[in-house]
Parts: sequence; C-alpha cells; structure tokens
Amino acid sequence: MAKIKRAAFSVSWTTLYESILDGSVPGRLASRDGYLKQFHASGADVGAAAAAPTLPWYRGPDKEAWSHFWANYMGTPKQLRKTSGDSAWEHVIPVRSPSVAIVAGPPGTEPTVDVWIYPCAISVLVHVKVDGDWAVDQLANVLMALRGDQQWELQTSQTTSSNRHLDGIAGALRDEAVALLAASPVRDPEGPPTVLSVAAPLVADAVAADLDLGDKTVSSCLVGLSVLGPPGQLAPTHLLDANNDPRWPARAYVLNDGHAIWSASTMMEALTSSQAAHRLECLQRNNIDVVTHVAALSRMVSWTAERLQANVDVPVVAQRIATNAAQRLGALRDGNRVKTHRAGVAKVRIDPLTAAIQAVVQAF
Repeated sequence: MAKIKRAAFSVSWTTLYESILDGSVPGRLASRDGYLKQFHASGADVGAAAAAPTLPWYRGPDKEAWSHFWANYMGTPKQLRKTSGDSAWEHVIPVRSPSVAIVAGPPGTEPTVDVWIYPCAISVLVHVKVDGDWAVDQLANVLMALRGDQQWELQTSQTTSSNRHLDGIAGALRDEAVALLAASPVRDPEGPPTVLSVAAPLVADAVAADLDLGDKTVSSCLVGLSVLGPPGQLAPTHLLDANNDPRWPARAYVLNDGHAIWSASTMMEALTSSQAAHRLECLQRNNIDVVTHVAALSRMVSWTAERLQANVDVPVVAQRIATNAAQRLGALRDGNRVKTHRAGVAKVRIDPLTAAIQAVVQAF
C-alpha cells in the first residue's frame, strides 16, 4: 500500500487597503519616490554593502537569493541579485517585513511565515511541512485538520500567544505590519482578504500504479488537497495539462480557493533522494508565490477598473500603481515565456481579469 511520508501546504492572505489607493492616506510605498526611499533605507537594494534580505525571494540571512518564479518574473536570475529600486517599483515587488515572527504547530509540523508589504496591500504567507505515514485516502483529511487546528502558536517581538488558528495568526501579523504601509493610520480593510492555498505531497513510498491519477482514491485526494478540504470528485476541466518541462513533471488541480500539485515520479524519487525532495518543495513554494503575487496585483487592478466603469475619479496614486500591476498581469498571462514566468495556474487566476486589465492599460 502506498504511503505518503511528507507533505507541504501554504496558505496566503492578501488584504487591500483602499484608503491608500483613494489618496486619503499617503502610503509610504505608494509613489515612486516613496517606494525608492523605503527600498534603499530598508536594505532592499541588494547591490548595497551589508544589505538586509528584505525582498520576497530571500528566505533569511543565510539563504541564497534564488527563486524560479521571481527570476523569470524579473527577467533574469541576475535581476534577483542586483535588483534596482526602479525595476522593483515597475514590477510592483513587495518588501518583506523586517519583523521576526515564529510560528509553532502540532507535532510533526515545520511552519514558517512571510509577510509581504505592497504599496497598498499586505500578504501574509504561512508555509507548513509535515512528516507522517499516511495512506493516500487519509492525506486530504490530515491536512484539512491541520489547516483548521487551533493549537498553533505565534511568537513576535511584541507577544507570544498559543491556541491560535492560522487565520487569526495571519490577521495578527497583517495588523502588526500595517504601520509599514503609511505614517498615519489607514482605514480598516473594506473587504475580506483573498485567501489561497497550495498543497503538495512531497515524499511517497509507493509504486507508480499506487499514485496514478486515474485511480479514484488518488484523484479524490488531489481534489481535497486543492482546497485543504475533504476528498472530493475530480472534475477534469480543473486538472491542468502536465508540465512539459521534464525537470518539473507535475499536474495541478485548480479550484477557486486553491490548488494542489501532484508529481508521482518525483514523490517516489524523493524517498531516497534529497535533491528530488528539494525540487518538489521548491515547486510548491514557487506556486504559492505565484498565486499570492497575482492576487495582490489583481486586487489593485480590480479596484481601479471598478472606478473606471462607474465613471468615478481615479487618484493619480492609483493610476500609477494599477498601471504597473496591469502590465505585469498581462505579461504573466501572455508574455514571452523566456522573459517572464509562464505557469498554467497564473493564467487561470488572471484570465477573469482580462477586461479589467485592458481597461486600466487603455485609461492610463
């Protein structure tokens, strides 16, 4: 019987702050000059000596600055190591919060957290790796239980609290980071955050037939993983084509609130190869970065497009931010795959915004 030995899931919460877009509160990062000032002051200019690791592709001071998604998104790997403030502004790159937050979870889990600060939004990402010994038909329920568990702990420079839910932790980290958005208080968010998840089994002790998506048990597990919910019935239209890059032989099942990655060959190889396990972990992490960034840009573009449609004045600050965001969403959807990141999940997330993207680009 197939056994899943390790799995990973990430959840991101992206909140838009309309009071910055509508100009009622001056945002620290909402203008090119303000963004560049904060970019250089925070050490985000990675060409500077003793620069702090404050861009989203850094994982910490001892981690190499590399990400497959962000390298393609920025154009070349060199851009990750020598990113200019102007390029970061034009690409609507968030700055990582300098605050240190530690999340602890139930036994067997290894959680980490990122907080990204955009010119008018905040994204909180919680990543969880978990070790165990589960049959395929158990895995979706196991991750669903972890997602809903209230035994998580949050430790920041300000406080330590236990018996927390992941949604509560994300809200606390977002509220702590709000001060980085503007010098004066911003209005509370007018809508709920965009919450997305990405899950993937990482290591399996199995033979190929045990992990074939043609098997109903396997496919129902994939459906549950896609929303960190119970097993469900697979709808073929939500299953993306296999990646044609042999380094990343995976399928993705995409629903409104999340998606899951299934790579049977890499999962089996990872049982004896740490390199294979690392490749799959990187794929899962790149995917949550992709959809979180798309969600943040989408909120900026949607807000502006709605104002345009209603013939309501769009402040200059929103014009500039939304134009940059719309151009980047268009490039992610349609751009040259050599010059930007081309992932099926990005296109699925961006396609519904086609009209809004066109409206913003044409207006400004």
